[in-house]
Amino acid sequence: MLNAVHFLGPTKGQRGAPADFSSSSSSSVAVGPGLDLRPADLIDEIDAAAEWIQDLVNNGCYRCGFSTRQEAYDEAAKGVVEGLTRVEALLETSGGPFLLGGRMTELDVRLLPTALRFDAAYAPLFRAGGGQLRLRDFRRLDEWLKHCWRVPGVAATIDLEDAWASYYKQLFPLNPGALVPLFPDPEKDLGLAPQP
Repeated sequence: MLNAVHFLGPTKGQRGAPADFSSSSSSSVAVGPGLDLRPADLIDEIDAAAEWIQDLVNNGCYRCGFSTRQEAYDEAAKGVVEGLTRVEALLETSGGPFLLGGRMTELDVRLLPTALRFDAAYAPLFRAGGGQLRLRDFRRLDEWLKHCWRVPGVAATIDLEDAWASYYKQLFPLNPGALVPLFPDPEKDLGLAPQP
């Protein structure tokens, strides 16, 4: 069982953003019995992809949302599209179901919080990737998200509604009325099946 997981986001009754853990500490922060998020044979691939995923996707969403100049927003939005396209290609190359193939790695853990928030918060509120883009528009990425969600223990680590709503309630400059939209149903709309 994956017992990783306070780093994915707040669970019910908790507050906080996903932790930014360093590569050197990820194994001690986020492992369950027999789970190695940095297998020796994948370290170079993990580190290389982590750099552009963090820059283009994870940080790119925030650069979109907090841009104050059109040029900066356009650059960030293009970066998000490029990043998601590269993730889609990575999944095709690796054969999935995880980013680097058959094993969950630190790379999956780093992308998962952003992926879980993308369609409900980053795309509509931050206009990440242009605002009309949805993660589910990327077939392999959508399948990856659903697969990660089904990993035992993952769904229990994040309160999706709280994670999504906190962006609308707390970011006054982007949403002065703190209006919270009706969110997608995780199971029906996003295909995130409930855990048994």
